[in-house]
Amino acid sequence: MQRITLNNPAMGRREMREAALVAVLALTGLAAMLLLPFYAQAQSESSSFHGSHSGPKVDHEALFESAAPLADSQQGRQLLADCLEAYGGQEKLQNLKGFRLHYSMTPMMSTESFPVIKSFQTGRGYRYVKGDEERILNGTKCWYTKGDQVADMDGGRYRAELFSYLTLAMPLASETEHFDNVRFGKRDDDPLSYLYFDKADSVLVILGINAETNRIMTTAGVIRQDDQRFTFINEFDDYRQVEGFWFPHSMINISMGLKVAESVLDKVEVNPSFAQDAFLPQKTSK
Repeated sequence: MQRITLNNPAMGRREMREAALVAVLALTGLAAMLLLPFYAQAQSESSSFHGSHSGPKVDHEALFESAAPLADSQQGRQLLADCLEAYGGQEKLQNLKGFRLHYSMTPMMSTESFPVIKSFQTGRGYRYVKGDEERILNGTKCWYTKGDQVADMDGGRYRAELFSYLTLAMPLASETEHFDNVRFGKRDDDPLSYLYFDKADSVLVILGINAETNRIMTTAGVIRQDDQRFTFINEFDDYRQVEGFWFPHSMINISMGLKVAESVLDKVEVNPSFAQDAFLPQKTSK
C-alpha cells in the first residue's frame, strides 16, 4: 500500500485540508458521527484525494455479485472449514465467550500513540473505549457517549458498529450469525481468497483469507445507508496465541480508502467476567 504523507509537494493546500478532515472523521468513527449527511458530504468532497492518492478503488459489491455462491463452490466451503479449523475449530471457538483487547493506536499524521480498549461478548456485545469517548453495541441497540453525553445511534451508525462486532466474531460468526447470502471468490493478482457474508438490509462483510495459513488477513465492511455506501477495512498481521486462541497483534485501519491508524495489541483478556451492565452506557445502566 502506498504510504500517504501530508508534506508531499504534489499535494495542494485544499487536498491537505481534505486529508486532515477525513483522518479526523475516520478516527472518531462513523458511529460517532451524529449527522450522517455531513459525513457523506465529507466523503464526497474527499473522493478526488482518495482516488488519486490511495490506489485504485475496489467495487466490493460488484465483486460479491460476481463471486460463486458458497453452496456451489467446493473450494469456498473447504476454505471456510479450514479457516475455522485454523482458529481451533468450531467446538473450541464456542468456548470463547468474550475477550477484552488493549491496543496502542497511532493515528495517521502522528507519532504519538494512545490506548484503545475493545470489549467483545458473544450475542452482540461490543464496546470501544478511547479516552472519554465510547461506542457501544448491545443486541439491536447502539450508543455513542462522550463524557456525560449519551446519544442513541441507528441506521448507518449502528451498522458500522455491527461490522466491528462481526470482525471480532469471525470466523465463528459464519456459523452463528444469519447471512442472506454467502459467496466465495478470487481476484486477479491477489494472493488472498475471499468469503463474502451479506446481510442484505445492512452490511456486506468480506474476509480476505491467506489460503496457506487459513488466517483472516483483512476484513472489509460495506455499510449500506439508503443509496450511500461507506467502506471500512482492517488489515491484520502478527498472529499469536493467547490462552490457546489466535489474535492478530498488528492492525491497520483504512476508512474510505485512506489509512487512518495503526494499532498494536498489547494485552488480551480471554473470557473476562463482564459486569451485567458492561454493554450499556453508564448513564443508562444506573
